[in-house]
Amino acid sequence: MSPKVIEITVDDKQGKNNVQIEGLWHYRPEDAKGGRRNFHGENELFLSNHVNTQLPESIEGKCNVRNFEEYLKLDDVEDTDYFYRMLYDPNTQQFNPNRLEVYDTLIS
Repeated sequence: MSPKVIEITVDDKQGKNNVQIEGLWHYRPEDAKGGRRNFHGENELFLSNHVNTQLPESIEGKCNVRNFEEYLKLDDVEDTDYFYRMLYDPNTQQFNPNRLEVYDTLIS
């Protein structure tokens, strides 16, 4: 899972800067109901409605997550480029849309 940063807050209590990051989570197919399927692209994630707050130490790095149409327009796909085609609700384990058009082209 990887979060999209929504807000960074600093709470200066007792002379300590307590930084917190609110993030909107993206799920990897293997972390969602049904797991990874043959039609999922290697760099595919699911956008979710899961929001929570994390400490900065939990962030491993930066990546670029685009919708599928934007991803297809990239001239060069880097290791940090990902795309999403579906929304995923981890509480109900439901997808929106619940069906996808499958393409014959290779999605990496």
